[in-house]
Amino acid sequence: MPTFMEQTKTERTRLDYVDIAKCLALVLVAYSHTPHCWGQVWLGSFFIAVFFLLSGYTSGMRDSWREHTMKRLRRLLIPYFLFSVVMVVGARNFEAHDIWGVLYSRYGLYPGDGLRRLVFLRSCNAPLWFLTAMFVADQIHFLTIRLSRRYDGSTCFPLLVVVAFLTVTWLMSRLPILLPWSLDSAFLFALFMYMGHLARRWQFFRPSSWVVSLLVLLVFVGSCTLNGAINLSVRHYGASLLLCVASGLAGSYLLIQLCQKLETWSFRQPLVSLGRKTLVIFSLQMLVIHFDRVALQALGYAPTGWFSQLVVGMTMVVTVFFVGWLASIVLHRLLPSVF
Repeated sequence: MPTFMEQTKTERTRLDYVDIAKCLALVLVAYSHTPHCWGQVWLGSFFIAVFFLLSGYTSGMRDSWREHTMKRLRRLLIPYFLFSVVMVVGARNFEAHDIWGVLYSRYGLYPGDGLRRLVFLRSCNAPLWFLTAMFVADQIHFLTIRLSRRYDGSTCFPLLVVVAFLTVTWLMSRLPILLPWSLDSAFLFALFMYMGHLARRWQFFRPSSWVVSLLVLLVFVGSCTLNGAINLSVRHYGASLLLCVASGLAGSYLLIQLCQKLETWSFRQPLVSLGRKTLVIFSLQMLVIHFDRVALQALGYAPTGWFSQLVVGMTMVVTVFFVGWLASIVLHRLLPSVF
């Protein structure tokens, strides 16, 4: 079996399926934020987890800690504060908890029903929590990979990391409030990143037989059915943390298997291109959906049947990607080192 570094070199030019997976996962994320979303129990079980998993899957961790951190500051935190300021100013929400919310970077202060008592991110900037969560989880992941190199070849170290991260996540889930920058969920996100790292190292995502895919599908369906709806942004893991992890890993596996097949198709390039612009599209999705809803209200149109609701939802997703694509091109020209 090739080492991780050897595999990284040989597959560096064969990662279109990763960008396709990001694109399709973002389609599901954007659709989940539209009115009358169908299938939230199934979609929400993995579409955020897969972004963390793919980040760990593609991270070589060859830079020093300082170089690595500076890259993440530029790629995650500058966009976070830039989009946050623009949206808060645009919405004219200048109350103390709106400003504090940008610094706190959580949708609200309380998990569960407590969300109704105090909302921080109410200026179409709710999805931006993901950027700070990714930054914190990435720091944990970086330190984990550096530590793992001291125990290269050990079969116990990965198991200890999984147990430790799950334990910390479970303990943090007992807290009565949501911690800033997703500190209470960061070890769960780092776990998905670490599983992505192991998947790349041990070739877990190589094309598999239909029997394996069917077994993973059964795990996915079963874990989603038993666990119910989840919302990682507010530390809602469903009925079980273990089922949350199982559905996240199984759903990510199935998506990546699908995208490896799509990689060989002739129409893949638009998906690859959009997958490389997910940061801007992700950040602007709620703003675009807000204006879509305003336009529908102005037209006096309210979809009632399931088909019309599905069409409206997917039309909103198309506008999200179109506007985000244009904005990404403009921002890349203005700030090429960031976007």
